[in-house]
Amino acid sequence: MMIRHVMKICWNERKKNAFLLTELCIVAIALWYVTDYLFIMNASYHVPLNRDIKDTYNVIITQREKDSKGYIPEERLTQTKGEDILEIANRLRLHPAVENASVSLVAQPYITHDSYTVLHRDTLSRHLRCYMVDREFFDVFRIRAKNGSPFLLEDLLPEQLVLTADVEKDLFEGLSAVGKQIRWGEEESMRNICAVSGTMPQAEFMTPLPAFFYIMSDKGVVEMAENNWEVIEMSVRLKPDADEDAFRKEMMNGLNVQNFYLVDIQPIGDMRTSFLEHTVEQVKNRIYILLFLVLNAFLAVIGVFWFRTSRRTNEIGLRKAVGSTCKDIRHILFSEGIVLLILAMVPAMIIGAALGRFDVLSTYFMPFTLKRFAIVTALCFLSLCLIVLAGIYFPARRASKIHPVEALREE
Repeated sequence: MMIRHVMKICWNERKKNAFLLTELCIVAIALWYVTDYLFIMNASYHVPLNRDIKDTYNVIITQREKDSKGYIPEERLTQTKGEDILEIANRLRLHPAVENASVSLVAQPYITHDSYTVLHRDTLSRHLRCYMVDREFFDVFRIRAKNGSPFLLEDLLPEQLVLTADVEKDLFEGLSAVGKQIRWGEEESMRNICAVSGTMPQAEFMTPLPAFFYIMSDKGVVEMAENNWEVIEMSVRLKPDADEDAFRKEMMNGLNVQNFYLVDIQPIGDMRTSFLEHTVEQVKNRIYILLFLVLNAFLAVIGVFWFRTSRRTNEIGLRKAVGSTCKDIRHILFSEGIVLLILAMVPAMIIGAALGRFDVLSTYFMPFTLKRFAIVTALCFLSLCLIVLAGIYFPARRASKIHPVEALREE
């Protein structure tokens, strides 16, 4: 009965409501787009990274120049550059403040360079990101298996591969890849797959990249570092109670190996901040602009509802004169606002669906699905509900307190 009565009021007031309904439609469309953008950005920021960078550090080493103090001529060196790198890693692992240390190539989180190669399975070929790591890398960064459990280092066998879950799904079509072989590059380069990790986004705001890890043996580390020591990554995880400054000072002398020495120990968290700085700034600027535009529209909607409700003071007084309570009056006014909002949401939903259907909305982080459409629509509707109810509540509360005699006198 109440709904029919409210619908009748809205119909009788249709000419007066036309402008308000048009404005609500415009605001609803703008808010729907903004809500979709914020929803996707939030989802992309909180995408599971399947790693943990807390207490992790990038160990930066370099080699002395020939004319520098302490330089050892090549004829006096007792081991190769690769062996020096491996010795530094082993020294780090033995330090009481260190949980573990690793050596890798284009595998550390939040780096700007990468490496790609091709894996083949039967007639399927995929161009994938390649991480060259030792098995300690999985412990340093707490990389998880696809079921979320930590890896056991004894299960990560040297010279074998660890696929990410999306690669396993793509190349093995739902079957387990563990224990199977896959061809890497040339036909004779068959590699065993010893494990499958979770998906590996490079960073927040980025989609997971299909990738695989190649687990290097100590011999492989030495061979790789021999000619590529400049781009070798050395990572370390300190114990939670370790003193970073004390560790850095101690390692300034403790990591001198022939011509190699420590330059600095950089928190991976600082690398993350630097890597995301530009993206975060772009997202913030876009959000500020969108919110500024929508805020102005919101203020206009609140103002119109406030003005509309204030002008109906006499009507509210008359309703009280015929027996309506303050609660009844607020209920009617709120119901009118919600009905108008529902009518305004219809074109917003249609336009939102069209934007998704014709790829106007971003699908880089998340495909446009019915679930995404429903969540965004619900968030948009709830936000507008708060705005509309705020625009109605305060003038309705004031108007509902008017004495019926005063309302009849003004009428």
